[in-house]
Amino acid sequence: MDDRLHVIARLRAHRETLDELLESMRVLVAEVREEPGCLRYDLVQSQDDPSVLIFIEEWASRAEWEDHMQAEALQRHGARTRPEMVLDIEVHALDRIV
Repeated sequence: MDDRLHVIARLRAHRETLDELLESMRVLVAEVREEPGCLRYDLVQSQDDPSVLIFIEEWASRAEWEDHMQAEALQRHGARTRPEMVLDIEVHALDRIV
């Protein structure tokens, strides 16, 4: 059985602070890609609505993703940003079925 975990995190950013948020997220992506168990960590932006940002992630295991969720890279990102920069967020942990 494959222990890999796929994660999709969709967020909608406040348009007035989008550039500032993206600046922090670029740093975040570079740091997270170096974390143990990170197989893929991409940030994409909707062509139809630039305020919609999606993280496409693949982790070697759920445990390593859970470690990532408590890791310093996310804490530093949180310190660089403000809660009101993100209007809403959905995170989906997924198993591959085919």
